[in-house]
Amino acid sequence: EIEENNLPLNKELSSNLAQKASSVAPRLTGALASTIVGNPSARKAQIVAGSAAVPYAGVIEYGWPEKNIQAQPYLTKTVNANMGYIVEVYNNYLHDEIKKYNLD
Repeated sequence: EIEENNLPLNKELSSNLAQKASSVAPRLTGALASTIVGNPSARKAQIVAGSAAVPYAGVIEYGWPEKNIQAQPYLTKTVNANMGYIVEVYNNYLHDEIKKYNLD
């Protein structure tokens, strides 16, 4: 039951993080930034980038040394910069669940 209740929490997290990642993504045309979306499930908050029309999302994030393309992390940068927020959201959720089930 608790796992099913995580979906709204993970939707909120992934949506917020996707917006933040989109705002820091490298821009030439804005195509990459427009593909960054939340992809939550009951088990995780996930953000994804890229599409068939924007197949270079991973190359921008991780680089391609053989082609002399430097990494420009935008997803990792966003998650790392917001780790405190992520931990706080999950901590608050766990605290609420502990109280809800009188486990304290």
